Amino acid sequence: MKVLSKMKLFIWRAFHEWVPATNNLAKRGMKVDNSCSLCQARYESTIHALWCCPSLEHVRAICLALYGIRVPNHSLFIDFMILCMNQLLVKDVELLCMVIWRIWYIRNGMVHSSAIIHDVDVVAWAIACLDDYREANALKVNIVWDQGLLSDLLWYPPSVGVFKMNTDAAIYWARRRVGIRVIIRDCKGSVMASCTQKILAGYEPLIAEAMVVLKSLHFAHDSGL
Repeated sequence: MKVLSKMKLFIWRAFHEWVPATNNLAKRGMKVDNSCSLCQARYESTIHALWCCPSLEHVRAICLALYGIRVPNHSLFIDFMILCMNQLLVKDVELLCMVIWRIWYIRNGMVHSSAIIHDVDVVAWAIACLDDYREANALKVNIVWDQGLLSDLLWYPPSVGVFKMNTDAAIYWARRRVGIRVIIRDCKGSVMASCTQKILAGYEPLIAEAMVVLKSLHFAHDSGL
């Protein structure tokens, strides 16, 4: 399943009923009101918090990947996910994981800080985030290697008295951030300076690459190279 690692971890925790829904906390001996704070249902189980709560009615309606699937509120979350994995395409299960993670994120905001985010935004956010993730991972291309091409890609040290600077830019569309990496080596290949930095911006790839070169030149100058 190709989704962000934190979402895989969250789904794994939900599989084991380790998500801190109030009923799970009560089962572990904590003195809490195990009713749902959003709909006042008697028990806030994992499956209730992540899918069956009446407050999520619109999310269930617009999540076309799950159209027609009905899950009783007393089911376990793992049974729900197995049902979905048996009936849906892999890409739809990946979207479902994004949606479920977003549901929990928003639920925490509403319960603990009274943040209000319209539930329609859940699926739209999940689709955009998944598209960005897939786009970032689609940059891997199959290349037919030959000796000439391989020699062009090998790193060669600079001449004596000259430094070589290699840069890279990583774009995180969902968070509108650009990651900058730079490393500077001498004629022996020894690292003279290096740095990483994150910039709050939504640059296009070519602009991001130009920005990282500019910032790297400033970094090299400040490093006295």
